[in-house]
Amino acid sequence: MLVTQENVAKAFKGLRAVLMQRLTSTKNQLWTKIAMRTQTTGEEEDYDFLLAIGGLQELIGEIGIENLRVQGFTIKSKEFHKTIGVPVSAIRRDKLSLLTPRIQMMADRANRLPNKLVCSLLGNGFADLDYTGKAFFAVDKQEYKKATKFTNLTTKTLTPTNFEDAKAKLRAMTDDKGESLELGDSIALIVAPENEAAARKIVIADTEAAGATNINKGAAELIVLPGLSQFNSGKYWFLQDTSMPIMPLIVQVEYDPVTNQVTNPEDSYVVQHNEFLFQVLSGINAGYAAPRLIIGNTGAGA
Repeated sequence: MLVTQENVAKAFKGLRAVLMQRLTSTKNQLWTKIAMRTQTTGEEEDYDFLLAIGGLQELIGEIGIENLRVQGFTIKSKEFHKTIGVPVSAIRRDKLSLLTPRIQMMADRANRLPNKLVCSLLGNGFADLDYTGKAFFAVDKQEYKKATKFTNLTTKTLTPTNFEDAKAKLRAMTDDKGESLELGDSIALIVAPENEAAARKIVIADTEAAGATNINKGAAELIVLPGLSQFNSGKYWFLQDTSMPIMPLIVQVEYDPVTNQVTNPEDSYVVQHNEFLFQVLSGINAGYAAPRLIIGNTGAGA
């Protein structure tokens, strides 16, 4: 094939079609079950802590107005990319079909990026601070000075007894005014692959080890995140309420994945490096939102 700008543009149009088709896949989008997607159009987005909304009050006399802005936090916009070089010879020799698997892998990486961001938040949540000024998973957390304190951290391994204990703590969670959040209608048990077998015995198996009926079967949806393996040897596990309108984590999207390319044979980069460029670019970031909706377990103790 003659290496003309028109021919190169047509060839890259085909590569883009392959990538965009792969991006439509909904497989492995586990993050959607445990984080909420928000949209931003700027360099950063400010959030008000809206979980602090108590129950309805009896209408007697003058109406009390509740200030929704109890505590705010900000998530900055970020951009992520994957850029590959396409040799000029690949165009000349009609070898672009050999690039198809690599282009599909680029799309898969873009699709899985939110999973990676969510795993990073969970894995680092025992040390990284949130808007309360403490680690996301910590004891005696407080959104503001007069708010009811709460604890969303335990240090126990994943066993049936410890699962039940964490579930009880989650169900007992209150809002900032001390009123029950009434959590537990829908719960997710989030683990790394290292804890998958133990988790299955707790929430999927029909019977316990001794043969008795497993009373915890179906008590939580099991979500296995391979990206958690890099943290504490995969020992961390989490119990999260998924019934609320908001989630403990936010995936903030400025723009969904797009493609860029350098296809002009006379471009200075192409002339110097003898290759064209193909790039997938995504505007996305993630952050902590509502720590009262999740219990983090280090798996360190019995």
